[in-house]
Amino acid sequence: MNMDPALNQFKTFQFKIEKLSRSTLLQAELLRDKVFTQIDRKEKASLIASIDKDKFSHVYEDNEIKEMQYWVVIDKVNLKLIALTGLYTEKEDNAESCWLGWFCVDDEYRKKGFGKELLNFSINQAKELSKEYLHIYTYNSLEHRVAIDMYKKYGFKEYNVKITKYKQDLYFKRDI
Repeated sequence: MNMDPALNQFKTFQFKIEKLSRSTLLQAELLRDKVFTQIDRKEKASLIASIDKDKFSHVYEDNEIKEMQYWVVIDKVNLKLIALTGLYTEKEDNAESCWLGWFCVDDEYRKKGFGKELLNFSINQAKELSKEYLHIYTYNSLEHRVAIDMYKKYGFKEYNVKITKYKQDLYFKRDI
């Protein structure tokens, strides 16, 4: 049997996936900000708001979000946060849809299978929430090309492109 070397390497890592918490928040924000460099103030507050919805209800309102939850991947040997993912629903979404949010892997851990594992985890979380569709919003850039290619391999289809002053936003959707 011919195994993908990246997946073999992935299996040698000791890691855990856990819900975002106050103790992992700072590392998650640092990773997110390193990967996603063009974030507005309203979007930046989403991670902390997901931990304490009552205290940060204004963030839900400002971003027109109904629900959001995030998870982090921790390297158990180095005690380092190495990846982030989340799911959220916008106010205008129907009950069958949700969005993938802040999906990213630290540079040092890329090309080792974490992105694939994390995307599978995210899809399974959406299934557990009884969602039928998973949407992804990303930027059309060289930095995000590997992720875009992975989304396409996982059956995500591009359905919208929005051109803004500084970037091109891509929207993908996948049946779950």
